[in-house]
This record gives sequence, C-alpha cells and structure tokens, in this order.
Amino acid sequence: MLNSVYNFSFELSDETGFPDGWLKYYGDSSTVWSQSSEFAVSGQYAMKIYNPTFMTNRTGVLLDKSISVYEHQVFKVGAYFRTETAGKELRILVHFYDNNNTLLFSEIYKFTSTTDMELYSALLTVPSGIALDYIKIEVGMHDTGTVWIDNVSVVELYPSYFKITSDNQYCMVSMSDAYAAALGLLEGETASSSLGEKSSISTTNLEIIGEYSAEPSEPAGVRVLSSSSDDTAAGSGVQKVKLTYLDANWVVKSEVITLNGTTPVLSAATDILHIEAFEAIAVGSLGAAQGNIDLEHASGTEIYARVNTGQNKWLIARTHVPAGKKLIVTSWHGASYEGAIKYCLQYEKDNTDIGGNKVLIIADQMVADFKDSFIPLNVPLIVREKCHVQISGVTVQFTPVGMAGFGHSLQ
Repeated sequence: MLNSVYNFSFELSDETGFPDGWLKYYGDSSTVWSQSSEFAVSGQYAMKIYNPTFMTNRTGVLLDKSISVYEHQVFKVGAYFRTETAGKELRILVHFYDNNNTLLFSEIYKFTSTTDMELYSALLTVPSGIALDYIKIEVGMHDTGTVWIDNVSVVELYPSYFKITSDNQYCMVSMSDAYAAALGLLEGETASSSLGEKSSISTTNLEIIGEYSAEPSEPAGVRVLSSSSDDTAAGSGVQKVKLTYLDANWVVKSEVITLNGTTPVLSAATDILHIEAFEAIAVGSLGAAQGNIDLEHASGTEIYARVNTGQNKWLIARTHVPAGKKLIVTSWHGASYEGAIKYCLQYEKDNTDIGGNKVLIIADQMVADFKDSFIPLNVPLIVREKCHVQISGVTVQFTPVGMAGFGHSLQ
C-alpha cells in the first residue's frame, strides 16, 4: 500500500538544508530542528527536535504538501517517535481543508512516548457531508525535551469504488467492501457484522467468542424457552424471536417463534443444521428479555444459543457462507476487561477438491490486554461457500471477559 506522505523519512533537503516539503511548526526561539543520523528507521536521517521550554502550544513539523481525500476514505496515519526521556506527550494531527484552502477542522491523536524508536498509529475515516478537498499532516511533541521522528505515513487501507451523485456525476469513494456494500454501492452485495461476548474463557484451548456455540450434528428441530414467565406472547419481556439458520444444503432459512414463558415451544422446521442468528423481534413494555431465552435441541439435551437477561440478541463471533456465495472480511477487533485474551481470526478451508476435507485455519491473531484492538486486514480474507468464519480466544492472564467481532460483505 502506498504512503501518501512526501519525503516521509526526511531524506531530501531543500536549499536551506531543511527536509524538503516540511515546515518548522510552533516552538519558539529556543527550539532547534535538525536532520539527525541518530535513530533513523529507514534511510540515513530522522527529524530531531529539541524543545527546552514548555509552552501551551506544541512543537513539531508540518507537511507543506496536500493529500487529496474523498468522503468515506479510511487511512492509517502513523509515525515513528522516540524521546530522550519516556512519558512525553506525542501528537499526530490531521488538518482538513476545503478547496478554498480554508482549514475546517483537525483530528488530534495523542500518545505517550518511550525511549525506544516505536511506531504510533491511528485510523482516520474521512467524514461525509462536508466539502473537504485535502488534508495536511503534522507530527510533534507537546512537552519539553528531545524527540526523534521518522517514517511519517498516511496509507489508504481500502480500494476505491465509483458511485453516482445526486447530479448524475461519478464520484470516487474508498472504503472496505463491507462498508461499500452497506452504503448500497455494490449491487448484489449485503453487509453485516458478527459480534460475540464470552466470560470464563479457557486458559488452554481456543473457544469461539460466544456463550453458546454448539450446532446440531445432523438436521434437527429445536425448541425455545425462557427462565422467566414474563417472556411470553403478551408479556412484558420478549414476545417473539427469529431464528436464522442454514440447512444441509447451506441454504439460508428463518422461522419466527412465539414464546410461552418457561414452557418450551417447538420449531416447525426440522432441517436446522447451522445456526446463524437468534434474536428478539417483538417485545413488551420492558423492552428486553426478562430471563435467559434458550434455543435448544428439540429433545432439550443441548443448548445452541442464548439471549441473556436484559438483552435482545444472541452474541457470537461466527458467520456461515451460504451456497453460491463468498464472504469478504476486511477488518476485525477484540476487546478484554479484567484480564488479557489471545484472539484468533479463523476460517474454514475446504480441501475436498484435492482429496482432503474442511480444516479450520488461523488467518490473523492478536492479544487484547485490558483494551480494545482494531485490525484492518491488508489483504482481505475471502471465504468460500459452505464454510464459516469465527473468532476464538484463549485466556492469557487473570479472568477476563472478552468481546470480539468482524465486519463482512456477502457476494
């Protein structure tokens, strides 16, 4: 992917000896800017700024070259920083201008430095509905001391698409396949997301992020019941649920079931094999489930899905690819609280055409340690028909609760 920043590693100099295309920004008479051969990440030089006096304003360098943008574009902006003393406030600022060169607003990303040369980055989405024309990027420090900066980057993450504007003109926008499909720019495609939540995650084995994830071993019927009598046809909780599933031919089907409190209600369908979604579609005055609403095997021997008390949807980080379709995943995320979790984005690979079978493969992985991490995929994950995608996790530290998900488009 191309970096849109001119002279991003400060190698080229102008007639004054300063990095070409860059301006000294803020600071005062005691601030010193220089090309430095110390701590260069690539090439020979990094930008070195010595700022002995703390001011209300920051000190840094501004790229005096415009980067054209369009609405909905998604960029990763970043730079390598190091400070002589750890704990300094680093900043990346993105300034948005219109076609009259008027500064409209700025996005500010703040980080805390270390004494190592490290990459700091953030995601930037160009907003819609504003007459934006270009951006400029500024990098620096809001503190005293010495900072080294190198490899400033503005990288577009997703490909471009064309759409027709209200005045019948073509306009290019750039975004993920899932986002483009959600906006109706890709004919015949639908966009959605899969989100799961799970507590008591194993410390030894990967588990799907979702409280219940088992599926019937063969096509079967199911039953639905609640732990509360308020989840019933005329009750104050959930009154009706919708089950979306795939049959043995991987055809998507659905059924609406009216609840009867703690009394099990059998589904009319008996060809349920892969469970895709389970959610409330009608509620009473309290607006949510008053008990745990379970989707079970018709015999009551196993729970396949659960809408928790106070919620309206079963949360699971998994989706199936129907027959004749393909699924495109461009990003995923994982969060944890009360501990650390290793997450794996996994997909099912069908090897039957070479004499094998379906195998679950890890496409990407990360560790979420008391935080939320978002990962765009440089190469989109494309999953074939009659397979599935899921996010699994294993506990790394303490007793965390995890939440993870991914956005996707179906073609």
